[in-house]
Amino acid sequence: MTDPTPNSRPDYVLIFRHSLRSNENKDIRDQAWNELTARLGSFGSSASVTWKSIDKDRIAICVGISEETVVEALKEESLREYWAGGPVSLVLPFSRDKPTQSTRLRIIHALLTEPLCRGGAGIQLGRGTSLDKARATLGSEESIDFSEFVESIFPLMDADFNSQWLSSWSKKTISTAKIGQVRDVYGERVAYYFAFELYYNRWLVPLAAVGTLAWLTGMGQHRAWWGAFVVTWALLFTAFLKRRCVELANLWRTNYVSAVEESLQPEIAHEGARVSNPLTGQSFDLGPAHAAFLSVGRAIGAARAAEAFPFNRFAAKLAVTWPAIAIGFVAMVIFNAIVFSLDTFVSEYYQGPLKTPLSFVPMTVFLVLGGPLREFLTNLAQKLTNEERHRTPSAKDRELTFKLFLLQSMATFMPGLFMTFVYLPFAGKVWWLGNPPRKQRLEETVTYLLVTGQIANAFLENVVPFITRALFTEVAHVQEHGVAHTVASTGGIRGAVADAIRTVRDDITGGTGDTLLAQIRRERGWPVYDDFADYAEMVGQFGSVVLFSVVFPLAPLFALANNYVEIRSDAFKLARAMQRPVPERAEGLRGWEDGMAMLTYLASIVSATLVSYASSDVIDITSVAGTVLVGQLLFFVGGYVAQGIARAFPIPAQEDERARERQARLQVAEGLGAKPGWKQMVVNPDGGGELRGLLEKLGKNE
Repeated sequence: MTDPTPNSRPDYVLIFRHSLRSNENKDIRDQAWNELTARLGSFGSSASVTWKSIDKDRIAICVGISEETVVEALKEESLREYWAGGPVSLVLPFSRDKPTQSTRLRIIHALLTEPLCRGGAGIQLGRGTSLDKARATLGSEESIDFSEFVESIFPLMDADFNSQWLSSWSKKTISTAKIGQVRDVYGERVAYYFAFELYYNRWLVPLAAVGTLAWLTGMGQHRAWWGAFVVTWALLFTAFLKRRCVELANLWRTNYVSAVEESLQPEIAHEGARVSNPLTGQSFDLGPAHAAFLSVGRAIGAARAAEAFPFNRFAAKLAVTWPAIAIGFVAMVIFNAIVFSLDTFVSEYYQGPLKTPLSFVPMTVFLVLGGPLREFLTNLAQKLTNEERHRTPSAKDRELTFKLFLLQSMATFMPGLFMTFVYLPFAGKVWWLGNPPRKQRLEETVTYLLVTGQIANAFLENVVPFITRALFTEVAHVQEHGVAHTVASTGGIRGAVADAIRTVRDDITGGTGDTLLAQIRRERGWPVYDDFADYAEMVGQFGSVVLFSVVFPLAPLFALANNYVEIRSDAFKLARAMQRPVPERAEGLRGWEDGMAMLTYLASIVSATLVSYASSDVIDITSVAGTVLVGQLLFFVGGYVAQGIARAFPIPAQEDERARERQARLQVAEGLGAKPGWKQMVVNPDGGGELRGLLEKLGKNE
């Protein structure tokens, strides 16, 4: 292998750690290096494999794949997807455009990581056969876990595109066409997030306008019409958001992705055999319990239904997942309730000694115990989802997203919900010491969520990473060269500070003039971008708006003002502070729309409850229950109407996709030697369709 040219950008970079830790074997490391380079060399002349030493412990292996290899791999992928049920247009020449940057990187990542039997190199991190177990069979294992010495596999950022992207998005408005450029570079999964954020911001405009007018006139707070308007807006938004996702899936041609995913997750350790249906060719996992279930199905003549029924997944959910998630949910509720009760007692009722230091106890408890509890529940949700044996990665991702959102949303909404359903109606009965509950406290909490909390999140997302990275860079330099050498080389303490500031500046500007080696060193330590935190923040904001706007009509306006900056800061964070993600295809928001639908339903209950509180200072539970019941009836009627309105609007991209598929089928039929005039039997301009054309051919009348 030879060194690359100074400024060429490879497709992927693999970071190989060659230094040994105390418990590691030199022979295993050498075998790992030989096997890794052999697998990369298996691509032959179609790949360029070069390397650079980035520090005394690591080597960067730069991999580039030829355009012809990528195109051939893309054709094979299209054939597999067509065979698995994809559209006919996948396999026709006119449907193959030049691969975009994201498609190219996605295909190359598959070539690097897929097993040998599917034409890949079988280089896995955290999956496959471990190096220690594969020592005797190296070279024949389908997939090997190189994570012991390969720290990461990642594509490098396109600094030129990032600079143009941030420059164009710094303008007053962002057009929908700009999202397509993001999709071409970062893939559909990332593009879906920015498309959702832009769509959500546009829908916030009318809600913010009406809310501001209601606040100025004093006719919004705790008013029934305003609560009904907010819930109606949420129903329409969630209905049209699903329509928008379908539109983008057809526009980006990913509407068939989940339907053709045929391989199970590599993480799942299969019990029992993996069998194949001789009629459909589809294979599935046959566990002991599922085998018994299939036997019963065959005995009663329902073999197909028994095969299709997701027995393993259903049994795992019923026996383990749902009870565990319910217990975790209750644990989060109890923990947040205890913290809120402590905070309420100290701030509202306690008048004894040491009140000031005691006021910090609830927040200290939340910070010390809240993080580990959320981390434990997150790991639990991930393990339980793995055990559910989902057929496709998309199904697993959707299920995991909803579980994590359900657990983590408690930290966001619990203070407001606790005040709504516990503090306001029962505080006077439980805490008889001091003043009655303050209704203004809920408004203060909502203001914090939408103003102070958003500002704090923006600082943590866009400022702190650059500062910490500069500090870690200086610390690493000190550890490698010593304090005296570092101070002398930088010109003293002031020079060291200036060097750290220079590091921050280079990160912010993106390093468009960096050499390849400098770019690899800069990006290898960056955190990998994950859209879960961004989705959680936006959906959490949506929940705050729909749940509590009835007590704070300016909530949509504050959300809109925040999002004007947020969509640009998210782009900046991805381009300047995160490691470039491996492009992934997607055909929706992966479960987040389910979370927003759940929040909309909860908003119908919360809004009705808060409206009933405004009638008098004494809260009548019977009156509250009646108001909530009426609100539920209106909610279900409104939801049905909103879905009908959304379905009434045609989706141009979907019609274009259907026309493309129809044209592809016609081309296939003509290639099979169809006779002239046969098209009229299939497509009749009068809408008669196939049957009418056939009857006319036979000389009959309807």
